[in-house]
Amino acid sequence: MGDWLYMLSFQMALEERNFRILDILIDLTQKMVEGELISSRKSAASTLRKRCVALRPTRRVSFSGCARLGAVLGGME
Repeated sequence: MGDWLYMLSFQMALEERNFRILDILIDLTQKMVEGELISSRKSAASTLRKRCVALRPTRRVSFSGCARLGAVLGGME
């Protein structure tokens, strides 16, 4: 469900022709993929607990992206 909602945000940004939002979404996607790659590499020899710790940067990227999108939509950026 989360992936579908995430892709829906791209569709909505395209419909509105809001390229600032698309820039943020693309940057966010790149950082999330990088975080997942790092996490999977680190977790290969880790326990589940260590893997959850490795995912923290990915969650921070998601929250920061949401804040940036809110600022753009609110006319603050």
